[in-house]
Order: sequence, then C-alpha cells, then structure tokens
Amino acid sequence: MHVCASAVFHILTAEKHGILVQFVAKTVVYGTIDPVTVVTVSSTSAPDPVQRRTAYARSLMGIYGATMLALGAAFGPYVEAGALLILSFAFVSGWPIALGLTNTHAARVTLGLVVFAALGAATFGTLTTTTFVAVLAIFGVFLTEMFRRDGRAQLIEHISATLAGAMIVVSGSLWIHAAELERGPDVIIVSAITLAVVALMHAFETSAARVVGFINGIFFGAGTAFIVQINLATGLIIGLSVGLLYTVSARAVEALEPAGKKHLGTTRAMFPLLALGIIGYLLAAYLV
Repeated sequence: MHVCASAVFHILTAEKHGILVQFVAKTVVYGTIDPVTVVTVSSTSAPDPVQRRTAYARSLMGIYGATMLALGAAFGPYVEAGALLILSFAFVSGWPIALGLTNTHAARVTLGLVVFAALGAATFGTLTTTTFVAVLAIFGVFLTEMFRRDGRAQLIEHISATLAGAMIVVSGSLWIHAAELERGPDVIIVSAITLAVVALMHAFETSAARVVGFINGIFFGAGTAFIVQINLATGLIIGLSVGLLYTVSARAVEALEPAGKKHLGTTRAMFPLLALGIIGYLLAAYLV
C-alpha cells in the first residue's frame, strides 16, 4: 500500500455544556487512512457549583468566627469564653471525620472534655492551670485509646489526630488569657480583622487567591496594628501567621481523602482561629 509522506492535521474544537472537547485527527492525503489515527481528547470542566458554594460558606464561617473573637475582646473574658466554646465545638465536630478516624465517637468525647477543661481553666484559673490541662489532655488521649474495645484500629492515627486536635483547642483557650492582658484586646482585634480578610480571600479556591490572601494578611495585620497603636512587628507577625495557617489548612485538605473533604468545611474554618491563640497570647504578653 502506497502512502504519501505528507499528512494533514485537522483540529476541531467544540464547546458544549461547559466542556471543551478537542479532537486532533491525523489523516493522509493520498491512499487509505493511516491506521495509526491519533485522537486526543482534553476537557476543562466548569467550576462545580456545589464546591463553590461550600467555599463561600466556609469563608463566611471564618468571618463570623473572627467577629466573635473581636466581640469577646470588646466585652471581656467571659464573652470570649462563650465565643470560644462555640468555635471549639464547631471545630471538634468535624475533626475526627475529616481525618478519617474509624472511632469518631471516642475522639469527639475526648476533645469535648478538653474543650470544657481548657476553657474553664482559662476563664477561672491562670496560665499555669491551662498548662496543667494541656498535660492532662496528653494522658487523656492515651487513656482513651487504652479503653477502646473496637480492636484499636488505626491506633497511631487516632493518637496523633486526637492529640493534635486537643492542642489546637488548648491554643484557642489562650485567647481568654490574652483578653485579660493590658493590650490583649488590641491584639485580638488586629488578629480578628486579619483573619476575616484572609478568610474572604480563601473563598476562591485558586493558588492566586491564596497568594493574594497571604499578602493581604500581612498588609492588614500591619495596617490595623498601626491604627490601634501597637507594635508594628506584632501586626506583621499576626499577618504572616494567619497567612501561613490558612495556606497550611488549604494544602492539608488537598492531601485528604475525598470522603473526608465534605466534612472539613466547619473544621477548616475554625482551625486558623484556634491555632492562632498561642501566637496571639505570646504577642500580647511579650511583644506589644
């Protein structure tokens, strides 16, 4: 069979129902059609409306949580404790499911007890009391795993996930200690504004939005620090920390199994708010 060496590449693009389909077909001018016909199909789907609405809802939850932190700073430690009680249980509710733990009930009970103990210690005790609660939480996590009767599947995963959740909750309780310091409320307000701005940027699930959120976090952290007249370095550290926490949470979600992602919206929104507590307290205590 004589086949001419010359060939024609025909590209046809068609857009239908938000899907771009590209056919690249190789045909031969003379002779029969080359049996090695190449067809390449590439598709770019439109953004999933459900995923987009979920991102918007998560962003709103982050903004509401930051507003609750700011209200606590304005009205005192008891209001701060009430706000953190809501934020902490919102975080705890999805943490075990999002991380794919097999015994979510045990993890939730343990974390729930840590929430009550940490917030109670921060509200009615001292920093030493909160430190004592953090130490007890470590023992509590191991004791919970010792008394499991389900074969202790995923033992290492359960211990590490529950322990990490407990430390995040204890970190959140340090906002109460920060509110009791002289310039603590100012640090909380700067943190709340920065958290709200970065949460808004992360409503758009793109790398560009994350970069913009990171930059805006630093900018608004420094700007609000200047407005409330606290150390500019404090605002920069807050902005940098918020940007990093949101970036870490976004990257962590990408590494999770799809089954866990749908449960992570509330937990992901609360994570930066609580994890920033230890940084906020240290800044209020030593740098302002």
